[in-house]
Amino acid sequence: MKSSFLILVVGLIVISYYLSFDYIIQNQSTTAAQLQPSQLPPVTSGEGSNKSATAPFPSENGGGEEQTPPTPPQCPTGQHLDQTTQQCVPNIPPQTDTSFHFTAAGDFRDNTNTDENMASNNPEIVLILGDFSYNGNAAQWWSKNMDALNNLNIIGAIGNHDDPNEDFLNLWPLNKGKWEFIYKVENVAFVAFDTENNDPSTIDPLLAQAQADSTVEHIIPFAHKTLFTPTPGNPLKPDADKGYFDVFKKYDKIRMILGGHNHFYARMNAVSGTDFVYVTVGNGGANPHQDSGETGSPPKQYVRSNGALHCDVNNETISCKMISNEGKVWDEFTITPGNPPKSQQDPAQAPKI
Repeated sequence: MKSSFLILVVGLIVISYYLSFDYIIQNQSTTAAQLQPSQLPPVTSGEGSNKSATAPFPSENGGGEEQTPPTPPQCPTGQHLDQTTQQCVPNIPPQTDTSFHFTAAGDFRDNTNTDENMASNNPEIVLILGDFSYNGNAAQWWSKNMDALNNLNIIGAIGNHDDPNEDFLNLWPLNKGKWEFIYKVENVAFVAFDTENNDPSTIDPLLAQAQADSTVEHIIPFAHKTLFTPTPGNPLKPDADKGYFDVFKKYDKIRMILGGHNHFYARMNAVSGTDFVYVTVGNGGANPHQDSGETGSPPKQYVRSNGALHCDVNNETISCKMISNEGKVWDEFTITPGNPPKSQQDPAQAPKI
């Protein structure tokens, strides 16, 4: 009887031991499965060596075999990987509603108001269209008459009253010591040409360079002397070499040509067979009408009040206003490629045109 009792007790102890051992094993397995890979205890490999265990890269079927992560596609030059679609897409710079503002005027003489007009809209670049001060004292004219522009970006074209011209050239570092050059802002190439030299062949290579530049959408040549003059407004004799026109019409990125010399503002129609317009902005100060001297109703697109041309470049369009020094808008127009704005002023026909 006692032996049977002992056998029963021993059996219960054995069964209890195995049940407890099975519970501990199952609990440890569940805990390990819930841990993240970084929480797993270090795996000992060799004497005194600890290495962290890492979970294998999961297979597509959910198994635990170790796999190599997929290699991102290599995009060609000019493209990048879109992280959402995981596809190569072109690099396109962000577009803005207004890229930049520029202003232009020439023939200032001793006027002290046009500089403030030109600086008023925070231009990215200012174009000075020749015949600066008429008195030959470049430093005095720039510091006293044009002081509102002194801290802005300036590029200038030489006029027939600008002697000694080196003194004026030294005022504007962006000219880089030249009267013929290219200056780029965003997608516009401003190309200065020298009508005192009056040789169209020297501007041709610069225009060809701007035309070939894929980042340039608009070319705006600027100088002093006139290639065209307005009719019926004031059909003066154009005195720049007519060969310039033969050069300009070779380049379809030219949108408008800016000049001064004649002391008025005039915007003319494009010459037949071309898409660019010619704008004279010689009303910076040296004209018979000082500021508010305009009387009556002047012909459309022909004004003698002092002022400046203000333009906004909006990617594919150039929108401009001629604003007098009193703030009156005398003309307003928009240029789009292949669609030059209309005017009531025609360019005076000259030989070879």
